[in-house]
Amino acid sequence: MFRVALLMTVLTGCATTTPLPVIYDAPVFHPSFPNPYSVCPITWEVLEVEGKPKVALSYNDNITAAICDKDKDRYIAQLINLTCYYRKETSERICIKEENEQ
Repeated sequence: MFRVALLMTVLTGCATTTPLPVIYDAPVFHPSFPNPYSVCPITWEVLEVEGKPKVALSYNDNITAAICDKDKDRYIAQLINLTCYYRKETSERICIKEENEQ
């Protein structure tokens, strides 16, 4: 009887102790900055149409400007994603909008 009581005490005594929390130093992930945005090499031309000056782009410069505009939009979107990654707790409107679109 004494052995059974001792065995029960030892078994339940070990089970009721709370384990110490284990703290891990997990590496912090820092996303990289997006590829840089550079100014587009376009040339504006001033034309005179019916005696009035007009500013215009050539066809090739217009295509270059459109491509650069898409690159600018990409750069801004990636910067917003980078900012929202670190500001998840703030629940800012721009970050919530970005999460719903994905």
